[in-house]
Amino acid sequence: MSKKTKKIILIICILIFIIGAPLVAFYSKGYRFDVENKKLTKTGAFFIEVKPTRTNIYLNEVKERRTDLFFGSSFIKNLIPKKYNLKLVKEGYHAWKKNLEIKEQTVTEVTNVSLIPKNPEQEKINSKIERLWFFPNNTKILLKNKAEEDWELKLYNLDKKLKSHLIAKDDFSTSSIDLLELNFGPNSEKILFKLGIKEQIKYQILTTEPFPPKLKKLSKLANIKPGEKVIFNPNNTNEIIFQKNNNIYVYNIETEEINYYYPDLSQNGKEIITFAKNYNSNNLIFLTESGFIYNSYPGEKINSKKLDIKKETEYKIKDSNNFIFILEKQSGSFYAINKETKKITLVDKRINSFTFSPHRDKLAYNSDYEIKTFYLKDQSSQPFNKKGDKIFISRFSNKIKQLEWLNNEYLIFKANNTVKITETDTRDNINVVNLLTFESKFNLKWESSNKELLVYKDKELFSYKLSTF
Repeated sequence: MSKKTKKIILIICILIFIIGAPLVAFYSKGYRFDVENKKLTKTGAFFIEVKPTRTNIYLNEVKERRTDLFFGSSFIKNLIPKKYNLKLVKEGYHAWKKNLEIKEQTVTEVTNVSLIPKNPEQEKINSKIERLWFFPNNTKILLKNKAEEDWELKLYNLDKKLKSHLIAKDDFSTSSIDLLELNFGPNSEKILFKLGIKEQIKYQILTTEPFPPKLKKLSKLANIKPGEKVIFNPNNTNEIIFQKNNNIYVYNIETEEINYYYPDLSQNGKEIITFAKNYNSNNLIFLTESGFIYNSYPGEKINSKKLDIKKETEYKIKDSNNFIFILEKQSGSFYAINKETKKITLVDKRINSFTFSPHRDKLAYNSDYEIKTFYLKDQSSQPFNKKGDKIFISRFSNKIKQLEWLNNEYLIFKANNTVKITETDTRDNINVVNLLTFESKFNLKWESSNKELLVYKDKELFSYKLSTF
């Protein structure tokens, strides 16, 4: 090889080093060449977490990879900053799609995604059901079944898939009896029955444990008007708390003694409209006719400015960690009281119902056709909603009914004859799925411990498995 050739090769190598070394350095530091904008740019990444595992990930219609087997997650790095069409796909499930932006040196999180099965597994639980009630712990259902000319109540254990007889109409003291309502005790060992007997309202207690069940009449619990609450005392299962003539009383089941529950309110003329359990304890909160809310212990007034109370109007009140919510049922006016500032805010109007998320960090509420969320805490994950944020989820063409949470990120409800599921991540489009459609009227209930959707229609009860929630 001649000296000239060697010199040329050396010069080429030096030039390659001079040009290549910075490129390698830039590459190692996360820089990439943006072809569209013709410049070097720092990259970003996607972190994806989805159920079920081994879900296919597509970026701009190109299959990128699959999520891992154990955690259902994937980290896709070195992405040029821009918007990407992200699609999560698995056979047998509805696809999830969003257009999300990647920014320089930023990880865009797509977590807590649950793919929804196209044909959920169905199981028939029981038939000839006239009515049903769910135990507070959601592990049992109380079924009212037709039995020849009368009726009987059966227990259905959701975990064990077993039915057992509890009590029949003949076990009560009279044959001319109608079961109107019932209420479960805090540990579900006692059931309070509201009964219609010869055009009168009567109450009886059924103790389910130890076996056999025992009935007891509550002879002094009478003349309760429609809309007045009767519940178990959260602090004592041997006591009933009831509302009567704008006062709250305690009924001792054993001794049948009746006393004021909150004497300071009752004896000072503060007439009680309704009450609810305190979120942080087993005490109660009371909405009074004066427009103020009181805590039973330590007896403090919660709101600084009174609420305008309308006569002959039903109110629903619920407590959370940071707020107390009040729904004026006739008008649908929905209020929030901030416990720290004691300020009342009108959240929205024409609202039908509201429900807290499982983590109690937000709630969902609906009008006839719209669903929104209200955040009770600052969120630590994307999209970083703040405490007090009110977020519009979606509008639907049919009336929304029976709205409830599937998990902390997804809602289920019925619209006309269809069961729908929607996510609450409002970045880009909202993924909404029509899960089931029925020809006849139905009611639904989500049972989270077994991940089953229970559907009651035509006097039959069915379960549908939704394992990704």
